[in-house]
Amino acid sequence: SYKKLLVGMDTEEPWFVQSATREPAFPVSGHVVGHLCSVGAELMKNEVQLYEQVRTKNRGASDVRWLKTVLSSGTLSDKIATLTLLIQESPVHTLASLDALLSMATKKGKRESIMAVDTLKQLWISNLLPEERKLKFLKQRPLNLLLPSASGTLSPTHPARPAHQSLLLWYFEDQLKSKYAGFISILQAQSHDSVVNIREKTLGHVFDLLFQRPEQEQVLLSALVNKLGDPAKKVASRAMLFLLKLLNHHVNMKVIVAKEIESLLHRPNISPKTQYYGVCCLNQIVIDPHNEALAAKLIEIYFTFFKVYIQRKNVDGKMLSALLTGVNRAFPFLKGEIPNFEDHLSSLFRVVHVGPMATGIQSLMLLFQVMESRQAVSGRFYQALYTKLMDPALKHFSRQGMFLNVLFKSLKSDPVLKRVKAFLKRILQVCVFHAPAFVCGCLYVISEVLKLKPALWSFILQSEEADEEHFHDVIEDGEAAPRPLSPSAPATQDPAGTQLGSPGPARTVDSRAEAVPSQEEPMATAASTVGQRGGGRGEAASSSEGRNTGPQYQANRRNPLYSGAECTCLWELGRLTCHYHPSVQRFAQRIASGELISYSSDPLQDFTLMRFLDRFVYKNPKQRESDHGGSLMQRASKLTLKTEIPVNSAQFASLDEANVRDDEVFMHRYFRQKVALEASSKKGKKKKEVAPVEGTGSEHQGIHLQEDDMDMDFAAEFDKYRRSVGKRRLEEDSSSVGSEGEQDNGNEFDYNEPAMDFEEDEGQ
Repeated sequence: SYKKLLVGMDTEEPWFVQSATREPAFPVSGHVVGHLCSVGAELMKNEVQLYEQVRTKNRGASDVRWLKTVLSSGTLSDKIATLTLLIQESPVHTLASLDALLSMATKKGKRESIMAVDTLKQLWISNLLPEERKLKFLKQRPLNLLLPSASGTLSPTHPARPAHQSLLLWYFEDQLKSKYAGFISILQAQSHDSVVNIREKTLGHVFDLLFQRPEQEQVLLSALVNKLGDPAKKVASRAMLFLLKLLNHHVNMKVIVAKEIESLLHRPNISPKTQYYGVCCLNQIVIDPHNEALAAKLIEIYFTFFKVYIQRKNVDGKMLSALLTGVNRAFPFLKGEIPNFEDHLSSLFRVVHVGPMATGIQSLMLLFQVMESRQAVSGRFYQALYTKLMDPALKHFSRQGMFLNVLFKSLKSDPVLKRVKAFLKRILQVCVFHAPAFVCGCLYVISEVLKLKPALWSFILQSEEADEEHFHDVIEDGEAAPRPLSPSAPATQDPAGTQLGSPGPARTVDSRAEAVPSQEEPMATAASTVGQRGGGRGEAASSSEGRNTGPQYQANRRNPLYSGAECTCLWELGRLTCHYHPSVQRFAQRIASGELISYSSDPLQDFTLMRFLDRFVYKNPKQRESDHGGSLMQRASKLTLKTEIPVNSAQFASLDEANVRDDEVFMHRYFRQKVALEASSKKGKKKKEVAPVEGTGSEHQGIHLQEDDMDMDFAAEFDKYRRSVGKRRLEEDSSSVGSEGEQDNGNEFDYNEPAMDFEEDEGQ
């Protein structure tokens, strides 16, 4: 036996650095391994005895007795702290303390077990496990270097380290690997505890060990993936979050994790909820552009389950939407085509027509990506997209931007202009029933399409009658001339002095002569024109000689290619120029005047009702430091409330009205008027020069605004006005008690009071 420690107490190198070797493992017989293991156990026993003697000598007998007293009769926290301190001093010499903590972790008492597991997790990460490699068993070491030499002693394995020291460290690592496997078994048992909080906490330990150390990573990964099927929703969601964090840090594990989740999905008697969480986790994986194998593996998994769900005729579930989302994200990284995609083509079109809105749009996105990669987008796809525009669910769909995206890409790649015209007409037709935010988004899409296809401008700027042929009867001698077709045509006189074009008997073959569209009434003209473009007008034309029998626009056609949109103009744009929302008016007027829309933000977010109401409660905005969730696939929302100028500030009120957005003009005028009224009511101050409230440009240069003048609160102003009105009416009621019919409720708000009059001047 040695009288000196083989592993010193004052060394700065961790134990796993001292035991590292570069020699590969050498296969030896089991008898040799057993013999060397026995020798290592004897060396460890002798090393621990020497360590106790040296520690007692260095610390003193009183300190050693105090530690023993704490371990035997101290509180639970003191015992765990003492064992932790002993292990941190010298891990090689304190396997007994590690065994004590492992024994406490297996106790039935939840408090003792949880505290021991928390401590052990920290010890494994900070002191016991190597960071760059896995632990090795003794048989995985180059034991041929330790075999007895000709002199009968152990051969040295390192010039600066005797063979006994190497054997001691290798034996300790062998024991440590076995004890760590036992600790993982304890974690697996706690992950199935009946208490949800214990399962959630154990899941965090599993993730920390897997994230920071490679030891037992396959077992830990399997335990983490299994929690996707936990009955508690928050535990399953947390498992998904941990897996995505793991893949963001260890990018080489993506294929391994995908295969592990696939094995979970294919287990018998697996619940649909577990399958849904597994697919959602897969479609959140960020695919590297050079990792084609991962993309191919994911698409294979998606279509396997897609086929199963289609056979079950389950097209209304969110599982189908998750599968299609994953295919759409993985397909751009796939070199080549999807295997057997033609077998799923009819099913995808069926999902578009009968599935929910989200699933239908995902199907359209997938169909477009695949067909565009083949450079052959079929008419069936455009017909399905044309039909989806009329879906009533689009009005309340939460991801309207995704629909506008696939709509713009489809129109951009469509080479048939008359089909694009049919789409533009239907887009504007459905805008009548949608919110202003979606209407502005549609108008912006139309502007971008016009930028890419300038030939469509004639569809907007040219009148509908410009290309149509008109027929008139020949004027015979002595017969009055017919009334002109256009009211703008100048009235002339015949030689007899009769004014031509005045109301009188007239005959014309064209049926529109009886109701000529007027330039002063474009909306009535548009409505009557579209009403006549159905079957009724075609029947009238076919029953008369000489009438126009050409193709007419039919809005109810299923195929946009045969709707006849090329025979009409985009008169629907006129309705939007009179829209109640000022931003919709501005967008529509720019297109109607032949200009493109220039807008750098997101109209689907900027023109919503909540976005407008947020400006009224800007004084106390809701603070958000980050978006909900941690998915990289989630679009980062812009916190506009933190970047925009507050409407109740002097800076906003001093802006020129020409530089204020259309939907904020009302608030801008309100605060300018408020500042002007307060400035004129202050006594003892120099009278300020106040320009007209509704004026623009240089008229506002005379107003000097201060920050103190803008301490405005809509709710406070309304409440103050309400109290004053109530008090005044209460006095009126007390003076006219006998007149019961004249009594009024003081809490009722009168919108006609002059104090709340914000009407524009007559000059505006």
